[in-house]
Amino acid sequence: MYFSYLYTMEHKIKLLLSTLLINVLSFISLIAFAQKKEPSNAPLKDLDAFVEQMRNTWNIPGCAIAVVQDGKVIHAKGYGMRDLEQNLPVTAETIFPIASNTKAFTTAGLAILVGEGKLDWDRPAKTYIPEFQLFDEYATQHITPRDMACHRSGVPRHDLVWYGAKFTRQELFTRMRYLEPNKPFRSLYQYNNHMFMALGVLIEKVSGQPWEDFIKTRLLNPLGMKNTIFSVDDLLQRPNFSWSYNYVNGKMEKMPFTSNVDAMGPTGGIKSNVLDLSNWVIMQLGKGKFSGNQIVPEKELAQTHTPQVVVAPMELKYEEYSYGNYGMGWAVNEYKDHLRVMHNGSIEGFRSQITLFPRKNIGIIMLTNTGVANYWFVNVISNYISDKLLNLPVTDWSTRLKIEQSEAKNLELKNASAPDTIKIANTQPSHSLTSFAGIYEHPAYGEFTVIFQNNALKGSFKIFDFDLLHYHYDTFQTKSANFDKQKVTFYTNAQGQIDKLGIILEMALGKEIVFVRKK
Repeated sequence: MYFSYLYTMEHKIKLLLSTLLINVLSFISLIAFAQKKEPSNAPLKDLDAFVEQMRNTWNIPGCAIAVVQDGKVIHAKGYGMRDLEQNLPVTAETIFPIASNTKAFTTAGLAILVGEGKLDWDRPAKTYIPEFQLFDEYATQHITPRDMACHRSGVPRHDLVWYGAKFTRQELFTRMRYLEPNKPFRSLYQYNNHMFMALGVLIEKVSGQPWEDFIKTRLLNPLGMKNTIFSVDDLLQRPNFSWSYNYVNGKMEKMPFTSNVDAMGPTGGIKSNVLDLSNWVIMQLGKGKFSGNQIVPEKELAQTHTPQVVVAPMELKYEEYSYGNYGMGWAVNEYKDHLRVMHNGSIEGFRSQITLFPRKNIGIIMLTNTGVANYWFVNVISNYISDKLLNLPVTDWSTRLKIEQSEAKNLELKNASAPDTIKIANTQPSHSLTSFAGIYEHPAYGEFTVIFQNNALKGSFKIFDFDLLHYHYDTFQTKSANFDKQKVTFYTNAQGQIDKLGIILEMALGKEIVFVRKK
């Protein structure tokens, strides 16, 4: 017993010293990485100065950037502020919502299940989720995980079903049956967030775990992504996260988290920082491996990087880009003749971009906290880093995209000031204003409320509150800061009662979404 006790004590002391040594070495390595500077002849030696110049040019409060090359993080840094009011800086540890860059996590989850033989990319989704139902019955019976993951369902975005709503994920899933398509099934690429939400439900059904738990146990934990989270509530409890900002009356102001993206988690709910995402990128470039472990099957991960559908050639404006394609959770194209796999993300003013050059083993992560520069700023920085690391002539993307930004702004002003040739003057509503007040409902979009207050009509739809000003006949127009100049037309039934209203909430559909009066 005495010798056993001595052996146990000696073993504990050795273990303690070993753990202490590992922690000391890790701390020294962390300091070394933080203090490491690019040598004077390194490709990215001028990156800090360039980012600060572009941040000022494009009015970006804060951003974080990481660069991976040959399986190592060669740059990870924050720039600017994550909280302007409190004067708190962005660091490499600052957590940002990554929005639609979440989609690649969902397809990586699917790839794991396919590799385990629990799922087939090309079997109908209804095989795994019997209650799955779309508006079109043929699409319901035949749509596969591959179709859903590459956006060829025939259903347009319908984002105002979920944005700002209080619906749960299951409620949103059930409401998909009421989302009208505008194109034939499998006819073309058409981005749709609902399909990725449904893929999350599919993962839950096949794995027996909530989507968040599955992603955490099968991807985040093996990749050491300890600061990657799923909910806004969790984000707000973290000591180092970024707010988003937008111009309000000419001043940068903090924006609230109001989108309800957590319910749509599998399509855009992940929040992370550039250090965690560097591990994610290393795995993607490493054919599914990280630290010697196969996290995602190589064959199935390659499927997500493989073009599945052609995207409309929007990028052909510039000769540096090829035609666009979409894989599964990733866009696939070429930049200056180099294969590029990438994705953007946008939610509540945040913009993110993750770029991979698989054949060059290069990855670039961009996280920003404003939408005032749309994707122009992230493209400027990402393309600059790409040019430098690919040893290509550096293109002045900022000047080009500033022209594009100016053209977009001018077009917006032109459209805003164009004369209204539709409005018919000197008309009156067919009923008293009180007759229009009521609660109207659509089975997917939910409730649209109209009230009579102070001799005028006011409306509310999800997080939007607005005045309803008479336009002509029984059509009114919204007036508010965030839901402005939307035409709402009321309809009368055979009994002379106002029983419906119509409003265009999905431009691609080309017609009104009709809400039926419930009371």
